[in-house]
Amino acid sequence: REAGPATPVEILGFCGLPNVGDLLLQKGSELAQLSIDENRVEIIGKNAKRTVAVVVRADTQGTLEAVKQGLANLVSESVGNSFAIKFLHASTGDITDSDVSLAQCAKGMVIGFDVKVPPMVADLAESVKVPVKSYRTIYDLIAEVKDFLEGKAFDAESKIKGRAQVIKIFKLQSGDMVIGSKVIAGALKEGVRVSIFDKNPADVQKEDEPLFIGTIKTLKKGSEEVTLVGKDNECGVMLKPQFDAIKEGMWIEVR
Repeated sequence: REAGPATPVEILGFCGLPNVGDLLLQKGSELAQLSIDENRVEIIGKNAKRTVAVVVRADTQGTLEAVKQGLANLVSESVGNSFAIKFLHASTGDITDSDVSLAQCAKGMVIGFDVKVPPMVADLAESVKVPVKSYRTIYDLIAEVKDFLEGKAFDAESKIKGRAQVIKIFKLQSGDMVIGSKVIAGALKEGVRVSIFDKNPADVQKEDEPLFIGTIKTLKKGSEEVTLVGKDNECGVMLKPQFDAIKEGMWIEVR
């Protein structure tokens, strides 16, 4: 049972509706093969010192082409063939776990324009250490990707194990306290040691002491207990021992 080029087929079993332009790959080694087969992907720049593999997502086909053109311009403007860009996949729609897996195989990154990064996808990206980010303006996207290609971006952030800001305090009838937080960088994990600061840890000096040191006892996303929460996600944190003096606006930093 085979279908050749231009042959219409009916495929059953998808858990969601694919987007126009999505790649349909046979389960197995095909995904890894795609990431290294240069005859099947678009590469901008030849004989470069460094090639960066990217998966691109955008809200519309028009903005997708604008993003690709902007990235291509970065290559043409680079000095001395310093880098090239390999487009592993480019399509419209929110970023998916398949995008992350594809980028992981090629040791690349996933960038999006005005699309969402679902929490489960963000958690996967965090666990496999694939840079994933969505932007609201093409200017910010191009500027930050340029820094990444030149080796300037993500260096400081990659050193952060986990950082979150407190956005809401919930006191339970049992006396326990749930700290509503948003992860800004890295990830929060159940059981890790953390420090509490009253200012952004990026501004903390050597002489500054944390307000509190403890352990993450429990992490929750909604009503569900989880073991890890990645960047750009909100969660509920319970500390051991409990820190009663914590307030909105404070920061949680993984030690």
